[in-house]
Order: sequence, then structure tokens, then C-alpha cells
Amino acid sequence: MQKQQPITQDHIFIKILNLTFSGFIILSNISVFFPYTFRILKSGGGPFGYGVLLLPITLIGILYLIPASLTLKRKNHYNTTFLWINLTGTIGCAYWIYFFNSSLFS
Repeated sequence: MQKQQPITQDHIFIKILNLTFSGFIILSNISVFFPYTFRILKSGGGPFGYGVLLLPITLIGILYLIPASLTLKRKNHYNTTFLWINLTGTIGCAYWIYFFNSSLFS
């Protein structure tokens, strides 16, 4: 059996960032990506079907739920791989939320 490493300030900082990024991804999926995806699917992409072009973007945002939900498990709080994946997911989700709210559906 291996000894556990002592928890340092760096570990706590990684844990806080990991949980913050994963929380943002989960909230953005619930509030933005799921509703837009359902709206696009319900309308069939709009009159000319151009809304279907946005489905890959929303589905990529929804796929970031996988590492975000895995980060919530206690053993993955300190995982730096999940930190980098969640960081890219947060940046991407924030960009597309800004894009959706500013120009697309106004």
C-alpha cells in the first residue's frame, strides 16, 4: 500500500480550479447548450435549415460534460489532465455563450 502524499497549497489550488471550471461547464450546459440544442432540433434548423450548422458546436460543448462530471469524483479533484481539459472547455464554452447571446438569437 502506498503512502498518500501530503496536501500542499498547490494541491488545494488545483482542486479549487478544477471544481470551478467543471461547475462552470455544467451550469453552461444546463442553461445554454441544452436549450439551444433542443430549440434547433425542435425547429428543424429554421426555415432554411441553417441552424443545423450550429449543432456540432453545441454538441462539442455538451461533450465537455464528461470530464467535468468525472472531476466531481473525489479521486479526480487533483488531476491536472482534467484541469487542462476543463480549462479548454471553459474557454470554449465562454466564447460560444458570448457568441450565442450577443449576435445569434437577439
